[in-house]
Amino acid sequence: MSRVRKAMSGTTIASQPDISDEQREIAQAGVLRVTLEERDSDYSIEIISPDKPGLLSIVAGVLNLARLDVRSARTKSHGPSAVMKWIVTPDPHAPAITAEKLHREIEAGLKDSKGIEERINDRALAYAQLPTIPVPAPIVESIRDAATDATVFEVRSHDRPALLFRIGAAVTQSQVDIRSAIVTTLGAEAIDTLYVTEISGGALSDDRAREVRERLAEMLK
Repeated sequence: MSRVRKAMSGTTIASQPDISDEQREIAQAGVLRVTLEERDSDYSIEIISPDKPGLLSIVAGVLNLARLDVRSARTKSHGPSAVMKWIVTPDPHAPAITAEKLHREIEAGLKDSKGIEERINDRALAYAQLPTIPVPAPIVESIRDAATDATVFEVRSHDRPALLFRIGAAVTQSQVDIRSAIVTTLGAEAIDTLYVTEISGGALSDDRAREVRERLAEMLK
C-alpha cells in the first residue's frame, strides 16, 4: 500500500457524509422513500433505500436511463438502509421526472437489476458509434482509512454516460460493500470517492484492494 499512499499523499480525501436524525429514523424502517425537489436548473433527489450489494449501481443506472446527468452524490449506509442525496441535471431530451416514477424504477431494479444493465449496455453501444476525442486514462487509487476501518478508493475519470453505474458494478463484482460514496463532477472530470469494506466488515487486505483497483481500471477502459 505504500505506493498508493504516496500517490494519494497530495489529495484531500472526501469525508463520509453526515445524515440527520430524521434520515436515520427513516433508514431504520428499511423501506424505499424517494423525494424530489426542483431547483433553478437541476433537481435535488433524496433516496432512502433498503441497502443491498449493487445499490449504488442500480440507482445510478435508473438516473442515467431517465436522462439525468449526475452532478454530485453523497451516500451513506445506516442500519438496513442507505441514505442518498443526488444533484442531477436533465438533458434537453429528458422526459418529465417525478418522484413516483423514480420510485417505481428503483423498486423494480431492487427486485431485478438485469433489465437496467441491458438497457445501459444498449445505450453504451449507441454512444460508441459517435465520434470521440482522446481523453486521459482514468486514475484509480486506494488507501486504508484507520478512522473508519474501511478502504477508500478514489476514481478520477473523464465524465461520460453511465460512469457511476460502471464504477458501482465493478465494486459489486468484487464482492465488497460500499459503505459511503461521494461523487463530484468538475467540468469534464468526475471524482468518485468510495469507502469500501468486506461484506463481513473491515478494510480490504492489500491484495483485495489491488484486485478492486484493477477491476475498476479495466471496467473504465
